[in-house]
Amino acid sequence: MFSDIKIFLLIFFTGVLAFSNTYFILDTGSNQKNASFLNSFLYVYTMILGDFNLGYYDETEFSVYYWALFLMSTMFILITLLNLLIAIMGDTFDRVMEVAKESQLKQICQFIDEYAFLLPEKQFTQNTSILIAQIENSIQSESKDWEGKIGVLKTQFQKSLGLVNEKIGKLQGQLQSELEKQGKNVNEMKGSFTELQSRMEANS
Repeated sequence: MFSDIKIFLLIFFTGVLAFSNTYFILDTGSNQKNASFLNSFLYVYTMILGDFNLGYYDETEFSVYYWALFLMSTMFILITLLNLLIAIMGDTFDRVMEVAKESQLKQICQFIDEYAFLLPEKQFTQNTSILIAQIENSIQSESKDWEGKIGVLKTQFQKSLGLVNEKIGKLQGQLQSELEKQGKNVNEMKGSFTELQSRMEANS
């Protein structure tokens, strides 16, 4: 799961540090008490958790900048990034549920492999037949090549488009052969008509 959100965490903490630095500059310029980068960082972080301390905004000479910064930080971090996190987690859940059955069977196979020494080996070595079981949806679909909902829809669309193009190609081939056949018939009719016309001219 961490691999799914590592890029998000990088963007998230970059935004938190950037807004923390901006709040620190404003606090220093307005001579706020306990103005430090750590306090600014904690202020932005608690803002993400829903703790808004807006009482001192109008008491400073940079109140317009404070309110503008507050609006930008809430729009970027609270609305955009946290909704992006929800979308990423939803996609991760879909990926896990897609291969849930295969993962369960994989764990069972690993469990059997760990305790294979308890099975009577002679009975297996003397048996001349081998039974091979294959899962229809391979466990390899659990790899990092997961494309998400949009990717799956795109893949299905491409498959459907390929089938449609194949059918169109077959229809084009049938139509081409039919046109060639009709062309031959027309040529034969022309030849018969020309022969009939020449005979009529000869008789006349």
